[in-house]
Amino acid sequence: MPDGVFVEECETEAPVFHPMPPPTDDEVEALLLDVAQRVHAIFAKRGFFDDDASAAEVPGALEMLQQKAAMGQRSLALAPMQERTSPRGRRSAFVEGFSLHADLHLHANDREALERLLLYGARGPLSENRLRLLPDGRISYRIV
Repeated sequence: MPDGVFVEECETEAPVFHPMPPPTDDEVEALLLDVAQRVHAIFAKRGFFDDDASAAEVPGALEMLQQKAAMGQRSLALAPMQERTSPRGRRSAFVEGFSLHADLHLHANDREALERLLLYGARGPLSENRLRLLPDGRISYRIV
Protein backbone atom coordinates (compact mmCIF):
# COMPACT_ATOMS: atom_id res chain seq x y z
CA MET A 1 0.00 0.00 0.00
CA PRO A 2 1.40 3.44 -0.78
CA ASP A 3 2.47 5.69 2.07
CA GLY A 4 0.54 8.63 0.66
CA VAL A 5 -0.22 10.61 -2.46
CA PHE A 6 1.40 13.39 -4.44
CA VAL A 7 -0.87 16.35 -5.13
CA GLU A 8 -0.14 19.00 -7.72
CA GLU A 9 -1.36 22.08 -5.88
CA CYS A 10 0.04 24.58 -8.34
CA GLU A 11 1.15 24.03 -11.92
CA THR A 12 4.36 25.98 -11.41
CA GLU A 13 5.51 24.09 -8.28
CA ALA A 14 6.52 20.50 -7.68
CA PRO A 15 3.80 18.15 -6.40
CA VAL A 16 3.46 17.97 -2.62
CA PHE A 17 3.51 14.59 -0.86
CA HIS A 18 0.69 14.03 1.63
CA PRO A 19 1.45 11.00 3.84
CA MET A 20 -1.35 8.68 4.91
CA PRO A 21 -1.55 7.43 8.48
CA PRO A 22 -0.84 3.72 9.01
CA PRO A 23 -3.91 1.47 9.13
CA THR A 24 -5.52 0.84 12.50
CA ASP A 25 -5.81 -2.66 13.96
CA ASP A 26 -9.56 -2.55 13.26
CA GLU A 27 -8.97 -1.61 9.59
CA VAL A 28 -6.48 -4.47 9.15
CA GLU A 29 -8.91 -6.95 10.70
CA ALA A 30 -11.84 -5.65 8.61
CA LEU A 31 -9.79 -5.95 5.40
CA LEU A 32 -8.69 -9.49 6.22
CA LEU A 33 -12.25 -10.55 7.10
CA ASP A 34 -13.44 -9.15 3.75
CA VAL A 35 -10.71 -11.04 1.86
CA ALA A 36 -11.45 -14.28 3.74
CA GLN A 37 -15.17 -13.97 3.03
CA ARG A 38 -14.54 -13.33 -0.67
CA VAL A 39 -12.24 -16.35 -0.98
CA HIS A 40 -14.80 -18.44 0.91
CA ALA A 41 -17.54 -17.26 -1.47
CA ILE A 42 -15.43 -18.24 -4.50
CA PHE A 43 -14.82 -21.70 -3.02
CA ALA A 44 -18.52 -22.09 -2.17
CA LYS A 45 -19.53 -21.08 -5.70
CA ARG A 46 -17.20 -23.73 -7.11
CA GLY A 47 -18.68 -26.42 -4.86
CA PHE A 48 -15.82 -27.02 -2.43
CA PHE A 49 -18.10 -27.12 0.62
CA ASP A 50 -20.39 -29.83 1.99
CA ASP A 51 -23.98 -28.54 2.11
CA ASP A 52 -24.63 -30.26 5.43
CA ALA A 53 -21.35 -29.33 7.15
CA SER A 54 -21.80 -27.70 10.51
CA ALA A 55 -19.12 -25.13 11.33
CA ALA A 56 -19.39 -25.91 15.03
CA GLU A 57 -18.54 -29.60 14.44
CA VAL A 58 -15.66 -29.15 12.01
CA PRO A 59 -12.04 -28.55 13.09
CA GLY A 60 -9.73 -26.04 11.42
CA ALA A 61 -9.02 -26.48 7.71
CA LEU A 62 -5.55 -27.98 8.17
CA GLU A 63 -6.74 -30.55 10.73
CA MET A 64 -9.71 -31.47 8.56
CA LEU A 65 -7.60 -31.92 5.43
CA GLN A 66 -5.16 -34.06 7.43
CA GLN A 67 -8.06 -36.23 8.64
CA LYS A 68 -9.43 -36.56 5.11
CA ALA A 69 -5.98 -37.48 3.76
CA ALA A 70 -5.56 -40.11 6.48
CA MET A 71 -8.91 -41.64 5.44
CA GLY A 72 -7.91 -41.61 1.77
CA GLN A 73 -10.41 -38.91 0.79
CA ARG A 74 -9.35 -36.45 -1.88
CA SER A 75 -12.29 -34.04 -1.60
CA LEU A 76 -11.80 -30.47 -0.47
CA ALA A 77 -15.22 -30.27 1.18
CA LEU A 78 -14.75 -27.67 3.89
CA ALA A 79 -17.10 -26.22 6.44
CA PRO A 80 -18.72 -22.80 6.03
CA MET A 81 -16.50 -20.00 7.30
CA GLN A 82 -17.14 -18.68 10.77
CA GLU A 83 -16.72 -14.99 11.51
CA ARG A 84 -14.20 -15.74 14.23
CA THR A 85 -10.86 -14.08 14.66
CA SER A 86 -7.88 -15.05 16.78
CA PRO A 87 -6.15 -12.60 19.07
CA ARG A 88 -4.37 -10.05 16.97
CA GLY A 89 -1.11 -8.21 17.24
CA ARG A 90 -0.15 -4.73 16.22
CA ARG A 91 -1.54 -4.10 12.73
CA SER A 92 -1.99 -7.81 12.12
CA ALA A 93 -5.00 -10.10 12.06
CA PHE A 94 -5.76 -13.81 11.78
CA VAL A 95 -9.09 -15.12 10.47
CA GLU A 96 -9.89 -18.78 9.68
CA GLY A 97 -6.39 -19.64 8.47
CA PHE A 98 -5.85 -16.29 6.72
CA SER A 99 -3.38 -13.78 8.11
CA LEU A 100 -2.51 -10.19 7.29
CA HIS A 101 0.45 -8.25 8.63
CA ALA A 102 0.47 -4.54 7.86
CA ASP A 103 3.12 -3.20 10.23
CA LEU A 104 6.08 -3.13 7.86
CA HIS A 105 7.31 0.12 6.39
CA LEU A 106 9.93 0.18 3.66
CA HIS A 107 11.91 3.30 3.02
CA ALA A 108 12.00 4.43 -0.59
CA ASN A 109 15.70 3.64 -1.10
CA ASP A 110 15.94 0.43 0.96
CA ARG A 111 16.40 -1.93 -1.98
CA GLU A 112 17.51 -4.87 0.21
CA ALA A 113 14.31 -4.73 2.29
CA LEU A 114 12.22 -4.44 -0.88
CA GLU A 115 13.97 -7.48 -2.35
CA ARG A 116 13.34 -9.51 0.86
CA LEU A 117 9.66 -8.52 0.80
CA LEU A 118 9.27 -9.45 -2.88
CA LEU A 119 11.04 -12.78 -2.37
CA TYR A 120 8.74 -13.51 0.57
CA GLY A 121 5.65 -12.70 -1.50
CA ALA A 122 6.86 -14.74 -4.48
CA ARG A 123 7.79 -17.85 -2.52
CA GLY A 124 6.01 -21.04 -3.34
CA PRO A 125 3.29 -22.55 -1.16
CA LEU A 126 5.50 -25.57 -0.37
CA SER A 127 8.93 -25.64 1.22
CA GLU A 128 11.41 -27.65 -0.81
CA ASN A 129 13.25 -28.51 2.42
CA ARG A 130 10.17 -30.41 3.63
CA LEU A 131 9.83 -32.53 0.47
CA ARG A 132 11.40 -35.99 0.29
CA LEU A 133 11.32 -38.67 -2.40
CA LEU A 134 10.39 -42.05 -0.91
CA PRO A 135 11.99 -45.31 -2.12
CA ASP A 136 8.75 -46.37 -3.85
CA GLY A 137 8.64 -43.14 -5.92
CA ARG A 138 6.02 -41.33 -3.83
CA ILE A 139 6.73 -37.89 -2.40
CA SER A 140 6.55 -37.15 1.32
CA TYR A 141 5.89 -33.65 2.70
CA ARG A 142 6.72 -33.05 6.39
CA ILE A 143 4.15 -30.68 7.95
CA VAL A 144 5.83 -30.02 11.32
